[in-house]
Amino acid sequence: MKEQTLFASAMFNCRNSHLAESMSLTALLDAIAAAAAPARLTHSFTVTTSGGVGRGKPLQGHNEIARRLYRRTTEELCLVSQDPDAPVRTDPYAAVSLGRSPKPSERQDEDRMLRTVSFERMLKPSDTAAFLAGLKLAFSLVDAPSGYVHVTTDVMLAASELGFQAMAPHRPPPATRPDGTLFPDSSRARLEWKHAEDTNDRVRQLENVRSAIGARLRGTYWATLLGREMVAELGGAERIFREAPVHSVESFGDGALYLQLTPEPEPITTPAMQTGLLALEQFLRPVLVPLPLYWATRAAEA
Repeated sequence: MKEQTLFASAMFNCRNSHLAESMSLTALLDAIAAAAAPARLTHSFTVTTSGGVGRGKPLQGHNEIARRLYRRTTEELCLVSQDPDAPVRTDPYAAVSLGRSPKPSERQDEDRMLRTVSFERMLKPSDTAAFLAGLKLAFSLVDAPSGYVHVTTDVMLAASELGFQAMAPHRPPPATRPDGTLFPDSSRARLEWKHAEDTNDRVRQLENVRSAIGARLRGTYWATLLGREMVAELGGAERIFREAPVHSVESFGDGALYLQLTPEPEPITTPAMQTGLLALEQFLRPVLVPLPLYWATRAAEA
């Protein structure tokens, strides 16, 4: 039986003001490399504060990454597992984005501080343990308040969850006869087709509360990372271990907890995820962004 291709995305904010120091940044980059394995991050490109996108360049070590990341004009440094100017390959694939606050502050350490760390990758079951281990280490190093791991069968939907701008999922090709001609209305059906895992309506809603994300969870996903403050808000680690409606809970870092909804990564269309997301959403409600409960609303509409 062919293994299902899955894609994962993850994001968390950074509160560690000491990451500008070379040793701390080196540790973060090592954790990022571990989370990307078995793919290797070989190239990078920058997004500037003016919105420009630089050409891809081969990675040349941590010092070069730090120099490019902390330029005053760098808003985002993207590390990818292939040349971004070459035709896209899908297996294996990993990308990491290090986002900075574009506006300088009066304090130099805050000016150099990372704002977000996000991951996007193809995820095979055999790669999951290493991905999660690297992710937890990076989460601890940046002292993140919260984070998540979203799993889907569509690479565009994985990328869409990383930001606040909806991205169209891949559509199937139009149905054709054996002679290559189109079936009647096949093109129309293709345009009206909606991916079963499409959560772009949530992505659009999050734009209105983007300033709250980090201090609040942006939603419920296959995996959730809770910083120590959120653990306290939910009644403490003992209550979460005892009552969280998930497959497993694990403590890591400085009082943080990792919650995993099912034993293996699954897209939201499986029965276990459909029921699990509803229950987890109710449990995490006190620390979610101030929006109507997404999965409860979706279930009611269905």
